[in-house]
Amino acid sequence: MATRPGVFLTRTEFGHGGLVSPLPSFLERHNVVVAHALVDIRSSVVPLRVFNPTEMNAIRREEVHGQTILPGHLKKLVACMCGSLSDTRRSQAESLLVEFQLTCNTDNDQLRRTGIVRHKVDTGNFLPIKQNPRRIPIHKQVEADKKVEKMLQKGIIRPSKCPWASPIVLVKKKDGSFRFCVDYRVLKEVTV
Repeated sequence: MATRPGVFLTRTEFGHGGLVSPLPSFLERHNVVVAHALVDIRSSVVPLRVFNPTEMNAIRREEVHGQTILPGHLKKLVACMCGSLSDTRRSQAESLLVEFQLTCNTDNDQLRRTGIVRHKVDTGNFLPIKQNPRRIPIHKQVEADKKVEKMLQKGIIRPSKCPWASPIVLVKKKDGSFRFCVDYRVLKEVTV
């Protein structure tokens, strides 16, 4: 029985610490045990401790290289998106998410924005339309006030004296919380 643990080195694209955790399907396919480890990957080399309890060669070095190290803030996103994917597709999706992780909003406190493009709605010669707010049930009004305050604090919205106004709508999500929306249907009718 081969009881000697082996150490493999894996290169990464990150320069910070992380948690190395093997995929269960990888362990089942190769009949090996891989230790979970907190690692410092600033040098872009991560040592992995792999134990082969059999006498057979179970794993090739090239199968370890290219494994994606997933930052913690993307793990929940991957769990939601990639549950039914094969290992190959999951690995491809993880690599894509890691490459474009700055564009993924995994935490509502980290909303991204750009000032590169200015958006203008062309309404031609139409006069501004100011719609009155719709009545909202009291239990939803508290939720709406909280959402407005939170968006003000984060800088998503700002007070305005614009002559155009559209009503808000709170739409219930599957999880029971509410999505804050604006009803732009009247504006859409006059947009050129």
